Amino acid sequence: MNNIFKKTFNFNIKWSKYIIIGLCINFISFIFVSLPLMNISNKDMSLIFLYQYGDLKIDSSYYIINISLYSLNHILLLFALGSETRKDMSKLGTYIFTRTDKRSIWLLSKYARLFIYIFTYYLFQFFISFLLAIIFKFKIIDSIYLIKIIIIEMVLVSLSTYLIIIICNTLSLILDDISSIVIVLLTEYINLFLCHLIYSNNLNTSPIKYMPFVQSIFTWHDSVINISSYSYFSTYVVSGFNFTFSFIYLVILIFLVIILSKKIINKMDIC
Repeated sequence: MNNIFKKTFNFNIKWSKYIIIGLCINFISFIFVSLPLMNISNKDMSLIFLYQYGDLKIDSSYYIINISLYSLNHILLLFALGSETRKDMSKLGTYIFTRTDKRSIWLLSKYARLFIYIFTYYLFQFFISFLLAIIFKFKIIDSIYLIKIIIIEMVLVSLSTYLIIIICNTLSLILDDISSIVIVLLTEYINLFLCHLIYSNNLNTSPIKYMPFVQSIFTWHDSVINISSYSYFSTYVVSGFNFTFSFIYLVILIFLVIILSKKIINKMDIC
C-alpha cells in the first residue's frame, strides 16, 4: 500500500511538470495561433476559444503545419499518460491481481483517474486562455454564448483527448510505449490528412464526422454561428455534424475501447 501512495505522489509531481509545459504551449499557441485575432474590431472572447481549441483550417496551404499545432497537446499528454496502465501493471501487478477483487474494477478506476487528469489539464489551459484574452483586451460580448462555447469545447476536447489516451494505454498493454504513441499519432494525422483530401477533391464530406479525432474541431460542425465573415476560421462545414452527434459518438468509442482494454487485462498474467 505504501508503494501505491509513493507512486501516486511521484506521479503527481511529474504531472505538475506536464501541466507547466502545457501552459507554456498554451501561451505560445495563443501568441502565434491567435495572432490574426489581435487586430480585429470585434474582439469577442468567444472567438479565442473557438480559434485556439476548436478550429483547424482545412483549406490552408499550411495544413500539415496546422495539424502539428493542433496535436501539440495530444503529443504532450500521450507522453505523460499514454502508458500509465501498462506501467502500473509492471510495478503493481501482484497487488492489482491478488488484492483487488476484480481487474476490471481496477481498470475502470485507473481510466477514471486518467480522465480527471485530462480534464484538469484543460481546465488550466482554458483558464490561462481566459486570462490572456483579458490581457490582450478581448471582451465578453455575450456571456451566455461564451459560456456555451467554453463548455462545448471543454467537453469535446476532453473526450477527444481521453479517447486518444485510452487507445494508447490499450495498445501499450500489448506493444511498447513508443510504438503505441507513434501508432496513435499516425492514425490521428492520417485521419486529418484524409479530411483534407476529401475537401480538396470535392468528395462527399458526410463520412468525415465518423472519423475518430475530428470531433473536437467545432468549427467543422454545422451548429456553429456564422463565422464565414472571419477569414482566419475554417469555412469547412460537415452536414449533420453537431455537438450531440460528436458527444454520443465519442462516448460510444470510449466505451468500446474500455471493453477491449478489459478483455486484454483479464487475459494477462501477473507482471
